[in-house]
Amino acid sequence: MKVKSKRKMAGILAAVLIALVLLAFDCINGDPISKRWAMYRAIQFAEKLYPDQTFTAENAGSMRGFCYTVSVQSQQSRDTRFYVETSFWLFTSDTPTVDHTQYVDARLNTAWRMNEEARADLAPALVDALPEYDIPYNEAQQCVMVILPYESGKNISDLGMEYQQWLPLDAPFEKEILQHVPAKLAVTIQTTSQPQQADLQPALQKIKAACEANGYHFATYNVTMIQRDIPYETALAQCIESGDVAAGEI
Repeated sequence: MKVKSKRKMAGILAAVLIALVLLAFDCINGDPISKRWAMYRAIQFAEKLYPDQTFTAENAGSMRGFCYTVSVQSQQSRDTRFYVETSFWLFTSDTPTVDHTQYVDARLNTAWRMNEEARADLAPALVDALPEYDIPYNEAQQCVMVILPYESGKNISDLGMEYQQWLPLDAPFEKEILQHVPAKLAVTIQTTSQPQQADLQPALQKIKAACEANGYHFATYNVTMIQRDIPYETALAQCIESGDVAAGEI
């Protein structure tokens, strides 16, 4: 083989090698152009599902194998948001685990938002009503949790479809919703000494009474009592829990 031909072949092999390296890098980490295209395709997919709304793509997380998971958000509805998966620049689909029907139609987004709105309103009221208990509720220690809708053993998406009419998209949380949709309140109380099983029932009764005095009627209550200012592993081993308790049994 002539020297010139060898150089040409070496150049071709080098170019192929560089292309393969770049392709492998793109496969793992993505690239700006592919991400922008994935976001565009995701918006198209969302607007076909909801043709009366306009969407924006908020981010595109890279996945292995030329796939992106894109978060899309409606400009007309804060609760209409979900994820779209794009593959090989051409194919778009719902994410395989939770799709748009669950996020939007089954009201997962709506329920999550209402849970937080209810918690933000109720938590300080509980603290004021129950000064004998230490119930932190800041971002670092969310010791008050509202779970709506909730029925033991039932899937939240199925419940969302069942109670869809009482969970309208984008509507603010109203206490009256609890008259139609079963919900659970979970409270963690921090104690200065090791909690005792006998402490649970009085705590449940006081928390339920405080909730109802503030217009909150939960179907289920759950209380955990845990000692503070000791090693976490020890506190966890000694903590006591009521488990789910129906309101009528308190």
